[in-house]
Amino acid sequence: FVAVLGPLSFGFVLGYSSPAIPELEANPNPNLNLDSSQASWFGSLVTVGAAVGGIIGGWLVDKIGRKLSLMMCAVPYVAGFTLIIAAQNVWMLYGGRVLTGVASGVTSLVVPVYISETAHPKVRGFLGSTVQLMVVTGIMGAYVGGMFLSWYWLAVLCSLPPTV
Repeated sequence: FVAVLGPLSFGFVLGYSSPAIPELEANPNPNLNLDSSQASWFGSLVTVGAAVGGIIGGWLVDKIGRKLSLMMCAVPYVAGFTLIIAAQNVWMLYGGRVLTGVASGVTSLVVPVYISETAHPKVRGFLGSTVQLMVVTGIMGAYVGGMFLSWYWLAVLCSLPPTV
């Protein structure tokens, strides 16, 4: 179960920007008010971080192993959402998105490998499919949370799965 908290966190990262961007575009704080260009960067920097994270993940798996790599994913997830929560300017929001993207890239590589290597052959296919199920569950969780929470509290909610 703990292994699929990474993909759940990945889903929260992917889904976070959709409800957060409209609020950040209307934010009364001029330091955190995003224009359309900044909003585009806010939404897309996750993919830049994920590309870097995929490369880092391959190196980490070889150097420290699957399990420790999986546990280390929590650090950039929590750091990234903490940066978003504590944001005083747009650059802190960007930094948080890049860090959560790096964690997502590492997670995308490490979790399927870890599950396929540790699962019993009879349940390997089922457990392998839980990765994608948890990603879409996280996306849905971010969307549903965004209906009721501000961008700030949504970031707090999104930081919970990697802290477990």
